[in-house]
Amino acid sequence: MAKLNGVTAVSEQISYNGVNYAKSYEDAVVGDIVRMDKDGFSFLPQGAFYEVITDSDGDASIIDEDGDPITPAGEFTVFKRIETTQEPAEDVIVHEGVKYRKVARQANVGDLAILVSRVGSPTHYFLNVPVVVNVKYVSSSDGDIEAEGICERGDVITQTVSSVDYRVLEALTESDIITYEGAQYRKVARAAVEGDLIVAIKPDHNCDDYQIGYVTKLYIEDDVLWFKDSAKDRRRFNGHGNSSNFAVLEPVVPTPTPQPNTLPSSYVIHDGKVYVKETRKADVGETIILTQGYFEYNNGDVTKVSGLCGSDMIYGEKRGRDTVMLPERYNVLVPTDTVTIGDTEYTLEKRKAAEGDTVLIVKAAASGGRYGNGTIGYDVKVDAWSDPEINGSVTISSEYLVLVPKVEAQPAAEPTSTSDIKANVGDRIRITGAFGTEGKYADGDEFVVKSVRRDGRVYVAEHDRPIAQSEYEIITQPQYTEVKRKANVGERIRIVEARFTSGRYSNGDVVTVNRVTSSGGAEFTTQKGEDAYAYLSEYVVLESTAAKYEPQPGDKVRGKSSGRILTLTERKQSCDGYGRGKAWRYAENASDWIGEKQFDVIERAADVKKPEGTRLKVGEYAKVLNKDGSACLTGYDIGSIAEVIEYRVGHLRPYHLKSVKGTTGFAEQRNVIRATEAEVSEAQRKAAKAQFSVGDIVKLTSGGGDWPLCGFNNGETYVIHDLNPRHSKSGAFRIREIGKSSGGGYATPEQLVNVTNPADAKTEFSVGDFARVVGNERGHGANIGDIVKIIRDDNSGLPFKCTHADGKEIYGGEWFMPSELVKLTPAEAEQERKAAEGKAQQAALEAKWAAIGRKVGEFKVGDLVRVLDTLSSSMEIGEITTVVNPDGTNSPEVRHKDGDTRYATVELIAPVESLFNAAK
Repeated sequence: MAKLNGVTAVSEQISYNGVNYAKSYEDAVVGDIVRMDKDGFSFLPQGAFYEVITDSDGDASIIDEDGDPITPAGEFTVFKRIETTQEPAEDVIVHEGVKYRKVARQANVGDLAILVSRVGSPTHYFLNVPVVVNVKYVSSSDGDIEAEGICERGDVITQTVSSVDYRVLEALTESDIITYEGAQYRKVARAAVEGDLIVAIKPDHNCDDYQIGYVTKLYIEDDVLWFKDSAKDRRRFNGHGNSSNFAVLEPVVPTPTPQPNTLPSSYVIHDGKVYVKETRKADVGETIILTQGYFEYNNGDVTKVSGLCGSDMIYGEKRGRDTVMLPERYNVLVPTDTVTIGDTEYTLEKRKAAEGDTVLIVKAAASGGRYGNGTIGYDVKVDAWSDPEINGSVTISSEYLVLVPKVEAQPAAEPTSTSDIKANVGDRIRITGAFGTEGKYADGDEFVVKSVRRDGRVYVAEHDRPIAQSEYEIITQPQYTEVKRKANVGERIRIVEARFTSGRYSNGDVVTVNRVTSSGGAEFTTQKGEDAYAYLSEYVVLESTAAKYEPQPGDKVRGKSSGRILTLTERKQSCDGYGRGKAWRYAENASDWIGEKQFDVIERAADVKKPEGTRLKVGEYAKVLNKDGSACLTGYDIGSIAEVIEYRVGHLRPYHLKSVKGTTGFAEQRNVIRATEAEVSEAQRKAAKAQFSVGDIVKLTSGGGDWPLCGFNNGETYVIHDLNPRHSKSGAFRIREIGKSSGGGYATPEQLVNVTNPADAKTEFSVGDFARVVGNERGHGANIGDIVKIIRDDNSGLPFKCTHADGKEIYGGEWFMPSELVKLTPAEAEQERKAAEGKAQQAALEAKWAAIGRKVGEFKVGDLVRVLDTLSSSMEIGEITTVVNPDGTNSPEVRHKDGDTRYATVELIAPVESLFNAAK
């Protein structure tokens, strides 16, 4: 949407439509408000506010003053709603044995408060929220507090906390909490609304129809709020003092035990490695840590045992006369590759962290004081260089180890029925409802699933209609094991510890994941068709036990996030280890790569039927697979499309190619495959698009007056404003009237003719000029796109008499207006002249061959020929010889003077039928 009006700013907060927003350092998402902070853009005024919406591609965008979508990043300040509802509120916590509830109010000095976010306080050190702090000072202007608490390093510090980042803790008494139908609720003092549960805190002194502790639910009827009394009679809530007799009940969600933010004290980090402590006598060569300072050693010093003294004592590396130590002064450090944190055992891995990993700092170097050795970062985010962020500071790979949960995989029972389970990639399905496939498939047809949509519909072939879940049944599925980890989109999970179900799912349900939150929560569609959300603790991931398919060159894959279809070409091992799996190059962008975790294989190269006959013919199009061997393909990329303009028999590089960009090259058979029509069309489209640049003056040749070119006229000139507008789904450019700074329409390259400058649009035509027809305003007989030649100019309103480029008469109207024509450039005119000459020469050649009853280039055994190209053989240019074995090309097998045969490019001197044979 466009610029917002009525936004009120107060310090680091704003208010819009009665809703409060706070400044945030996080990325903008749908529903946020952003402010443009940079000056100099007419379409984005400095200081203007915009609401973040979803554009046609599903991305977060704003709409600028020109009506264009813009990604809200860079020079924008982000404001997020203070009343966040993204996660269920954890209302009650236990702190030092006392129950507290969180209250959203301004704190007072002496209050306990709990940190719930970092939206308004990006620099403070209380980074691992929630943490309980003591309020030391309260700002009267904005409610910010000075709070004392324990930071992530274990130190007690005082820090400023924004009012949007804390909740006050109020101690609960047992009377505040009640249990109703097996669930816990707390009493709150607020106005009741429809649907609330309420509890009587005073008896009914009028009719004695309810007593203290009576629980009921409010409902609306005839626009009045009612409840049922203990006799099930309807009672008016706002009448007879009833509302003051009740308190509203809100569900109590217990606060889970927070994850520790440092390594347990039973472990020690030294020199970038992790050790576990053991209480015993050390041996020579072992590493120890001092638990009691002793002479040259301080408490916590680490040293190696250099020798033994008696039966119990040892020497450290500082071997003085008084440095012998008994076992009670030290612990032995034993290297470990696993650690246990809370109830979870982790394996330590030295690799690049991926988004969502847990990492352990073992060699802090670039922390800026925000973390130290032993700091644990959960569910980390990574930057563009795959470096994770911990406590607001980016780490480097030498500083950390990745913690991988170590879970014993347990065999999972196969689902007893697949009728209500979504298929997954690789499943084999059988069509059971062909009536819904519009005749595409028949009942009983079996397929392997290529890809799966969120709604359960599946694709079994590329660019085909999806098959609904009601139209198929799963007949074979891989065997699965249950693994306790964070799920990925598209994976199956089994509910094993259902907690917050709202009646939508239960233990044992198997579902397919639609979306995963940063904390590991999974969104899915239940077997009843309802949207639901399960916490990480509620599910296990079902991993297939079938042998994993290893992608191969030539496989077609679909990007998991982009949805793009790509063709794998070769491995790029140098990019392995970035958390994305094995890296692959792909044909569509030879300089880029994609990891195996980022795509699904939708078509295996081995399953594709090879085309009959591997040799490509002249005029066919090839796709470059590689540049191996002796290929001469300078200027070509992997995946380039080129036309075969000559096949050179007997050559090591027989294919003479010309790319759609005009670049020539030579290739071996192994370097190319036949290109599909779609690949050729796309390459030609890109080549056509490359002829235009922003700012070019163009003439519109078709589509004017119709959407998306309403208000634009064929034959008139415009300027290209944007080559890649976000609204365009077909490769169209955005064009505008010359001199205008707003508005526009969308035209494809095929609808435009590039004019080098504005003066060219008014070029004075001359007799003899060649021109392209771009309009038909006065009813001439040519077609749009035809090339014509001007043969007369009578200087009238309809001045130009034309013929076809080859001189033939134009029937149905041969007079043209200047606006209906675009003059060809000298190069284009020369090309047309050569094309006309070429057609004439070809016609003459065909007539010459037809006179002897043959097609052009049709040789027969015994024909007398002259060598034009030896094709690197021992024959000589101009040598006269005879054809031995014609192969349908202009390079047949001919007789060499030594009696053997060779391949050579030849021309016909005399057909065999005209030769005199004295032997006969």
